[in-house]
Amino acid sequence: MPVLTPSTEEARIYECIVLFSLQLSEKEYAQALASIEQIFEEKGGKKLAKDVWGKQGLAYPIKKQTEGQYVVYLYELSPESAQAIDAALILEKPVLRHLLVKIPKHYEFVTFAERASAWAKEKENEVQEKEKEREETLKQKMIHRAAKAAPPKEASKPLVPDAGGSLEEKLGEIISDEDLRL
Repeated sequence: MPVLTPSTEEARIYECIVLFSLQLSEKEYAQALASIEQIFEEKGGKKLAKDVWGKQGLAYPIKKQTEGQYVVYLYELSPESAQAIDAALILEKPVLRHLLVKIPKHYEFVTFAERASAWAKEKENEVQEKEKEREETLKQKMIHRAAKAAPPKEASKPLVPDAGGSLEEKLGEIISDEDLRL
């Protein structure tokens, strides 16, 4: 999403995070979302984005609930409207908690799904890097042990097999050795 900037000098962009109870039926949840959006529209808000996070755990119980449904809105409002909306959201029954904040200039909004996919890719890359490092370490250990286990050779013979044999064959012989303990 592009960088968000207000359309007029007196308008501000606000982010509103709303936490709903999980005990709401689908119909009640849809009505609650419509009610929240209606409050913003009545106060002259212009909806810029809506990001449904879905079911998430809570850090501490709120009204005896440990999970809730999060929805994040981005609206363009006047500061007076923001205060009125904040007061109206306190009175909404299905809302467990809400937070309405003015975002900084040149704020770039990224959806929850985009963040989650970027995080998953990052974790996958970390796992692949660790696997490569582990394989390289294991390979180095095998080469080191092979050098120790090999019978002493003449000074003129190199440790690496000549053109007649391949390194893979030599490693295969070393790995099949029953005395090798990794």
